[in-house]
Amino acid sequence: MKSGPVTLKDIANQLGVSMGTVSRALKDYPGISDKTKEAVRALAKELKYRPNPVAQNLKSQRSKIIGVVCPKIFHTFFSAAINGIMEVADESGYSVILVQTNESFEKELKETSVLLESPLEGLLVSSTFETSNYDHIQRFQDYGIPVVQFDRITDDLESSRILVDDYEGAFTATQHLIEQGCRRIALVRGQLIPLIQQRVQGFLDALKDQGVPFREDLVFENTTSDIEEGIVLAREITSLKERPDAIFAFADVTALGLIMGLKKEGVKIPEDIAVVGFNDSTMSTLVEPSLTAIAQPAFQMGRKAAETLLHEIEVLKNDDEPIHSQTILKTELIVRASSLKRP
Repeated sequence: MKSGPVTLKDIANQLGVSMGTVSRALKDYPGISDKTKEAVRALAKELKYRPNPVAQNLKSQRSKIIGVVCPKIFHTFFSAAINGIMEVADESGYSVILVQTNESFEKELKETSVLLESPLEGLLVSSTFETSNYDHIQRFQDYGIPVVQFDRITDDLESSRILVDDYEGAFTATQHLIEQGCRRIALVRGQLIPLIQQRVQGFLDALKDQGVPFREDLVFENTTSDIEEGIVLAREITSLKERPDAIFAFADVTALGLIMGLKKEGVKIPEDIAVVGFNDSTMSTLVEPSLTAIAQPAFQMGRKAAETLLHEIEVLKNDDEPIHSQTILKTELIVRASSLKRP
């Protein structure tokens, strides 16, 4: 049995119609048949449907506020994405309520619960690594509040999505290392959420494409994605009987820690071990040697996510249903000294 208040989506699902049809029927809009209106009203009464007061208020007046749920505000990628979101919001006269989950599912539940009681017109969300159930995000849509996912996406939500081409980025980075003559390529990856799975597949396909064997013993998982973890991993990697000749790390900060740790162990970069990161943070040029990395268009992602959300808000204001879209942004390989084995 469903817990929590009955929503427009519950009525729509039972009747096999759209949420927009239910909304228009309850408001006695023209263009909806009397039979449909009677069925909607009868079921709404039977289920004891009560409109969400915040959502109802937004029908008659504009709050011009959107919410943003983000794992780590000060992470260079998300910081850039937030700047893009803010720029579009400012241009359109919107304010932004920004919450940080610190990669905690419990905190995500708490923060979204508070946001649901706020006068939001829409929500942008990038969930935590821990998130596997999205009912708390679905509730916004159930109340007619549009949701757009960015970067970290799930098929469990029917919404528009903005992401980067993680597969192509990883394929390109791996291909670059192979072109430098590397054959024993270590992989340092995070938890296997969809975007990481795409990067892993790009890595594997590039190896296969070039006839380079995959070494399962050279796969390492990073949990905190910070410099200190990279330093620890460097010690682990240099202790191997057969060291890799390259390392592809899925987080720039981990790659920076790897460079620092490898140098402490007397490893020459890139002569002994080449290093490539993913994101191309501002710190990439502050180490010696400078870090080769896959650059992600984080700012553009934020702008596109906000533009998509504001469009869907306007569509819903007219009691129409937005057509969900998926935007995939291209990455770029930025080659620097940490991977250039060949002159």
